[in-house]
Amino acid sequence: MFTQFETPRLIVRRLQLEDAQEVYEGWGQDPEVTQYLSWSVHQSIDDTIAFLQHADHAWKQGSGHLPFGLQSKETGKLIGGIGYGIEARCRAQVGYALMQSAWGQGFASEALEGLIQQIWQTFPAVYRIYGMCHATHYASAGVMLKVGMEKEGVFKRYYLLPNISPKVPCDMAVYALTKS
Repeated sequence: MFTQFETPRLIVRRLQLEDAQEVYEGWGQDPEVTQYLSWSVHQSIDDTIAFLQHADHAWKQGSGHLPFGLQSKETGKLIGGIGYGIEARCRAQVGYALMQSAWGQGFASEALEGLIQQIWQTFPAVYRIYGMCHATHYASAGVMLKVGMEKEGVFKRYYLLPNISPKVPCDMAVYALTKS
């Protein structure tokens, strides 16, 4: 397992409980950032602390979704998060979120490209890395396309997104990259 790596503009590191305030203020409590995410917008710092405690448990177990913070080399501040989970030893799912002030600057694709390389290097049994986004979340789709992932299709009524459709599953577009 790896807990940190760097890209040209980012230090991508394991999130810690001490990051709670930055995560909460930066993107956890922002309804625009979280609208398409699989977790509910944080109503208080306590929600962020609970998320980070859950993440710490996943890191200690070495399984589940393992989240990283995206720390700007320029400012030293966290600007978002990215993470992965290994499924069935042969595939990994990835996801990411950025605070609004970091949107449109290439940070998500830079971090995702770095994460993909780390997964390939660390887990030779992984042959498929994939991500999903709401079928109309074109910004997220663009990030995945930019790093070479290909759209495989749309899963109809596949996933509950608590911030936009907590009772009716949403259509989710699937993007993947595979090893030959």
